[in-house]
Amino acid sequence: MDYCGNHFVQFHKDSATLAKEVSAFIATGLRGSEGVVAIATEEHTRAIIEELFHKGFDAANCQEAGQLVLLDAEATLAAFMSVGIPDWPKFRDTIAPQIAATRDRGFQKIRAYGEMVDILWRKGNSAAAIRLEEYWNDISHIMSFSLLCAYMLDGLDESSYAGPLHEIGRTHSDVISGEDDARLLSAIDAASEDLWGTRLSTFVTLSESRQGEHRLPVGRRTVMWLKRTMPLKVTEVLYHAKRHMGDPNFLTPENKIR
Repeated sequence: MDYCGNHFVQFHKDSATLAKEVSAFIATGLRGSEGVVAIATEEHTRAIIEELFHKGFDAANCQEAGQLVLLDAEATLAAFMSVGIPDWPKFRDTIAPQIAATRDRGFQKIRAYGEMVDILWRKGNSAAAIRLEEYWNDISHIMSFSLLCAYMLDGLDESSYAGPLHEIGRTHSDVISGEDDARLLSAIDAASEDLWGTRLSTFVTLSESRQGEHRLPVGRRTVMWLKRTMPLKVTEVLYHAKRHMGDPNFLTPENKIR
């Protein structure tokens, strides 16, 4: 897939899936002689480096050559946050030099990966996360690079739908569906067939009222539709979907429907 010039996002249920998908995005850039700036947590950086090694890349060598820049997400985020909200001048002055320096080293095409938005989202500061997504759009128009963002939001966890997911869709050019999204859709449809004899996804269209919602994976949009139309049924559907997904916690007392 050609990622050039776009702002992508992908949802992940766990760190292993994230590292696999993000390393593929980075590896594509490295193979194509692009510069790569990756901003991740310490845990994810280690996992991504390991996945890159399996793909034939030595991250340390790529860093030494100036092709790969690895930044800590928490430290980078702290550099431009102001009273719980990203500050545009500070953000620009933090990110722009990294992009410019990579281009100055001879890599005209740049791709970036960031998960600072996920840190903000999981702290309950979705407004700051969306503001940061908008700032990423602004700076990418100025400096011309592609960007992949990642959110750790398990589609089977009801709390994952508490924030304005449509805003994530609105602020990205594309949402990349991964293997977890395909499995989620299959599980949600199987659960609804168990309960009502029909697949809920057939009721979800591309004309949702919330701007950007149509870009989200169908499985997640189906749960969002269910929350709006039958909010009392969400827990039950997700419970049955966990069974179809083979969730090992399916029959634990806290998940069991009585």
